[in-house]
Amino acid sequence: MERRLFVEKLETGFTIIFMFYIVVLTVNIMIFVAGVYTTPSLQEILSASYKTPWGIVTSLFVHSDVPHLLNNMLAFFLFLMLLLSSNIFLSKDELKTRIKNSFLAIFSFPVMLNLFWICIFPDIKILGSSGIVYTLEGVCFGFSFLNSLKIRRIRPESQTEKRQLAVSLLSNLAIFVGFLFSLLVSPIGFLGSNNEAIIWLHGTSFCGGFTLAVLHLILKKVINKA
Repeated sequence: MERRLFVEKLETGFTIIFMFYIVVLTVNIMIFVAGVYTTPSLQEILSASYKTPWGIVTSLFVHSDVPHLLNNMLAFFLFLMLLLSSNIFLSKDELKTRIKNSFLAIFSFPVMLNLFWICIFPDIKILGSSGIVYTLEGVCFGFSFLNSLKIRRIRPESQTEKRQLAVSLLSNLAIFVGFLFSLLVSPIGFLGSNNEAIIWLHGTSFCGGFTLAVLHLILKKVINKA
């Protein structure tokens, strides 16, 4: 029963994530292809600036070139898989809730950040999905840290559950340590640029994702106690 439940959770989580990823990937590719072959000015129209305020949303799906698009989409998929693997020990309902709330967070926070950006720097246009990616990284970092603390307090009832929790604990610790090590050893490399504006955007997105992961658990505890 435990093994079947684990497989069910894995299938459920992967299905939700994969369908979501395919939608985002398709939208990005369609906009990129349209910009290259039919509407060369599309990148300009959809970027975020005070002249194109709708860009606080549309700019998240616009990329300057093929490497920019590929790097963001590959990173996005990788961190979605980390999100699934770090939370697989949870119940199926809680796993689905965390995944869906993470989807909401990784789009709402970059939109708010873009709005703040065009208010402070109205003449500097921004585009790309890196805000989504770094917010997702922050979410994974936050959940991995908090999950490590939670798993240590769980008392497994069988050897199978014990092994599953051990794997989940190691997975979460590996994710947390990996992020922390990369950030401490090479902050500029981790944040993907030596440009101060880009570092600020990526760093703020990462911190925002971490904060949202923490808030998710705090709100859950408050709701459970109410």
